[in-house]
Amino acid sequence: MRFFDFIFLKRNDWDHDRKAIEDNLDRVDKKEPLWLVVFPEGTVVSESTRKRSSTFAQKAGLTDHRHVLLPRTSGLFVCVNKLRGSVEYLYDATVGYSGIHYGEIPQEVYPLPGLYVNMAQPKEIRVHLRRFLVKDIPETEPEFVEWVRARWQEKDDLMEEFYTTGKFPSQLSLDNDSEGAQDEKTKDTEEKTEVTRAKEGVTVRVPIKARSVMDYMAPSAFNMVALPVIAFVIRFAVQRATS
Repeated sequence: MRFFDFIFLKRNDWDHDRKAIEDNLDRVDKKEPLWLVVFPEGTVVSESTRKRSSTFAQKAGLTDHRHVLLPRTSGLFVCVNKLRGSVEYLYDATVGYSGIHYGEIPQEVYPLPGLYVNMAQPKEIRVHLRRFLVKDIPETEPEFVEWVRARWQEKDDLMEEFYTTGKFPSQLSLDNDSEGAQDEKTKDTEEKTEVTRAKEGVTVRVPIKARSVMDYMAPSAFNMVALPVIAFVIRFAVQRATS
């Protein structure tokens, strides 16, 4: 994790964690290149985390989600405000794995031990991207919390569509011959990726193929499959979507 420059947090000491985040992002002032990926859920979807998310939603009077966990907003709020003025856009990535059926949990279908024992893996990963101007994102924390929760409801709706149809809305838009003037689909034959652009957002389809189990020993491949939502794939998708 240190190799990938993870920001390590205590989680039970917010003053410490906020300073750790801000100190790490000080590199922006030094004009150092930076790709920052934040996972506001704080953990992966599992039977136990879904139950905790549902319990919290009930106590807080919030609507629980069907496929995603309720987001934790404090860390993201610090990141956005720290980078405000230095970063123009915030990209929202929603990731779907092939081979996952409605109601199933990805890490149970593709557990890490299975990766090495029988090379159980998704054949492809689809990343749905949306782009928001940072200047349009609320600066006060109460409004920011509501903004993030609204985005997460939309994210849950995206996953509902994906688990129902196997595709994100931008891909369905093209399949249904949408009249949107900006709708298009492009393919990279060398890397076998596919980028779909529509008014609903951009979806990048990334095929996953390993020749042998040894391929997973490479850091990029390990993170592509072992982690539930991977920074490498998201970065790759953003690069393809904006190129």
